[in-house]
Amino acid sequence: MSTFNEAKLIDYLIQHRITQSRDIEIVPLSGGVSSDISLVRAGEQEFVVKQALEKLKVKDDWHCDTARNITEHNAIQFAARFMPEAVPKVLHGDTQNRLILLEYLGAGFTPWKSQLLAGQIDESTGAKAARILATLHNATWGNAEAQEMFDTTESFYTLRLEPYLVTTGSRHPDVKELFEQEVERLQKTRCSLVHGDYSAKNILVSADRLVVLDWEVAWYGDPAFDLAFLLNLLYLKSLYRRQQSEEFLQLIETVRTTYFQELEHYDQELEQRVCRLTLMLMLARVDGKSPAEYLTQAADRDFVRELSKELLSRGTNRFEELDSAWRLKLAG
Repeated sequence: MSTFNEAKLIDYLIQHRITQSRDIEIVPLSGGVSSDISLVRAGEQEFVVKQALEKLKVKDDWHCDTARNITEHNAIQFAARFMPEAVPKVLHGDTQNRLILLEYLGAGFTPWKSQLLAGQIDESTGAKAARILATLHNATWGNAEAQEMFDTTESFYTLRLEPYLVTTGSRHPDVKELFEQEVERLQKTRCSLVHGDYSAKNILVSADRLVVLDWEVAWYGDPAFDLAFLLNLLYLKSLYRRQQSEEFLQLIETVRTTYFQELEHYDQELEQRVCRLTLMLMLARVDGKSPAEYLTQAADRDFVRELSKELLSRGTNRFEELDSAWRLKLAG
């Protein structure tokens, strides 16, 4: 498999009769490190082409099997069975070239991440995101077909556990054992289909629809990972927008409460796993292979290091304690 340049992509689209027009415009899109993504305008058609990369676009050396493009194709189509409005439509898939064509969600859609970084906080959006996540987990809980289809632990290790938890643990010897234990636990847990990259950057918002993108990390495992992945980044954005920290903490509470109310398989131990993972992923977004690009101030990164490591070492697994410590450190 080779990555398509513009000329090769145009030839491919015509050869496969995806478009009859020769008036084709290719516009590279940003927003990810694991794929080349382009908007294609061909006559009256508009769609997105996504091709997985073997080496991800990050500072650290990070490689992964491009078969994750097939995983994404399968995951979107599987999720479309029970929440079709929450995923983009798949227009074409090519397993040999690790390429997928998706509907273009353009005018009227805004990345939730952009809204949050600009300080536009809407709790109803958080509630919708939480309900969609609970729907994904409810619909696939104990589902044998999903478990067989998304038996992707090796890929999940490469894309999530190694770059986030293993790497971060290796860079912080004082909590390394906790991270290693969590990696081992996650590799053995099987409950539901996990999106694996459930964050504000992968959620597009319009007046009447919320769409979840980037399903290439999909894995049948522990749903705690998804909620923790979303929550840790909301905490970090509250640090970035310190003047609105209380609004962000209320948003976080809305997301948590809505998710656990909607989840049909709630138990306290799951909530404790989410809290512990939130702290680990927080630290990972500072010292893992994919740091949050908006935490540019050294003082903010130190804030995260100090608080997350203190609470992890203390064995914190309750959000009340996390929120209290977060507020106290912000005040100091």
